[in-house]
Amino acid sequence: MRAKLKNGFLFGLGTVLFFTARFLIEFVKENQVGFEDGMALNMGQLLSLPYIATGIGFIIYGLIKTRKLPTLASNN
Repeated sequence: MRAKLKNGFLFGLGTVLFFTARFLIEFVKENQVGFEDGMALNMGQLLSLPYIATGIGFIIYGLIKTRKLPTLASNN
């Protein structure tokens, strides 16, 4: 599988899965600090969002690199 997928895809997939799990777990966890009581999303969820977005970026980058390499080699 790794031979077909370029670096970045597997890292992105792991990052997205890990931080999505963290995001979902934060819904059932009690708030640790009082200021989180009035927030729609608590601090752990807010801090997970950039990592999920970065992981999606790595997945897209890995898929693009996988598709472009065979076409570049055939043009030369």
